[in-house]
Amino acid sequence: MGDLAGLDVGWRIRKEYRHLEKPGERQPMIADGCASWVDSVKRPARAGIAMTKNRRPIPDPVVTQLIEQLTADAGIRRRGIASAEIIERTIYALVNEGAKILEEGFALRASDIDIIYLYGYGFPAWRGGPMWYADTVGLKNVYAGSVILTPSRVNNGSPLRC
Repeated sequence: MGDLAGLDVGWRIRKEYRHLEKPGERQPMIADGCASWVDSVKRPARAGIAMTKNRRPIPDPVVTQLIEQLTADAGIRRRGIASAEIIERTIYALVNEGAKILEEGFALRASDIDIIYLYGYGFPAWRGGPMWYADTVGLKNVYAGSVILTPSRVNNGSPLRC
């Protein structure tokens, strides 16, 4: 999660340029909700995590309530998400961006992208990198999963052909 100063800056920029938004383009409503809530109520910033007296992290009930309100207002049906779906949602997005980087010629090989993720972003080495993961799962499976997970936006978030 971005730091709260960064969330606030991003929210202010999006607020200023809202009139330029394309219809149907998804926005980070939770981050914007937290930033606008902090701004409007003049309360201390919250990151979604609270601490018990024993310093154990727990979900912040105020942020949880804000998330529930925003998702209800947006008509989003809340549901449990399995670990496998979380992995697919995150890794497949990285794979899709990696494919775009290869297609645009910014990287020569898929392994170059994996090296950047491993050493530059701290991707777990035992997972081998997102592009290697895609090869082990199978590109057709990644594509099929990406089609299901991709929000319906005009070419902006559509997965590349394998």
